[in-house]
Amino acid sequence: MQNEMLRLNKVATILDVSVSTVRRLIKDGTLAAGFVRGQLRVSSRDLDAYISSVLTERSAVAA
Repeated sequence: MQNEMLRLNKVATILDVSVSTVRRLIKDGTLAAGFVRGQLRVSSRDLDAYISSVLTERSAVAA
């Protein structure tokens, strides 16, 4: 899979949350991000890793 650099609004849509929530996750260090041409972006690999960690946490809590 190609590593795309996603805009925050795209990340918010994928996670079904607001852009403010995405910004909070980045600020808290929960979701990695970086600047590309002056705009904050999240790599698709970092987003996949975040989603996997959330799913792992939820399955551990459910067990």
